Amino acid sequence: MIKTKDIEIKWHEIGKSCLWMCLAFGAGFFVLALLKTIPGYMPLVEDSPWIPKVIGDSVAFAVAMLIIWKISRGRLKDYGFNLARKNLKIRLSLILGIFLGLIGIILDHLPDLVS
Repeated sequence: MIKTKDIEIKWHEIGKSCLWMCLAFGAGFFVLALLKTIPGYMPLVEDSPWIPKVIGDSVAFAVAMLIIWKISRGRLKDYGFNLARKNLKIRLSLILGIFLGLIGIILDHLPDLVS
């Protein structure tokens, strides 16, 4: 443990956090390794290279949420997950997400459209 004037660093807590992070990302890599054993998966990835990224990130996110749920003992509000507020701005978030997604798709396919 290191102490400065106002900050106390607990290295074992940092190590635990890194271990949880490795568990979440490791689960994503494990699922991707299992998917490679499926015969029709590799041709699908060759046609759509974004699929492994989405699958790996989704698994890592799900495992991370489970870890947060376990650590917080089901009290996700302690970590900032609160849907009880009335002013969530979901409509604005969806509009912005769709807009940025469309811009991303256009930029991704722009070289094909130009040529």
